[in-house]
Amino acid sequence: MRGYGGDYMYLNLLNKEEQVGFLQLAYHVVHIDNKLDERENAILQSYQLEMGLSEEIGMNNIDFNNVVSIFQKSNKRSQNAVLQEICCLIFADGIYHKNEDELLRKLQKAFDITDEKVEACKQWAQ
Repeated sequence: MRGYGGDYMYLNLLNKEEQVGFLQLAYHVVHIDNKLDERENAILQSYQLEMGLSEEIGMNNIDFNNVVSIFQKSNKRSQNAVLQEICCLIFADGIYHKNEDELLRKLQKAFDITDEKVEACKQWAQ
């Protein structure tokens, strides 16, 4: 698994709207299996610090479709950055939950990303 020490090399590719959307998406990911692993929480907090965002940016009642729509307007580079970081977050607790797989497939479809690209991201993240 990729090391986590605040070195989120892809997050700097995102504009402020994308960063807020990414953080909301990340928050959704860490709660998707109905348990918050301490590694996931630490990564989420590191994301917030890295991007200079606070917890008060609307983490409750996240509308997945609205968040995804932010990235559908983005360039492929930003979409790939989001996919890569979400894959890392998904595998942070060592468990690949079926809800995480469903979310990843929804992102794949929304971003029009190939199966090969998703598999490569998953392999890199593990």
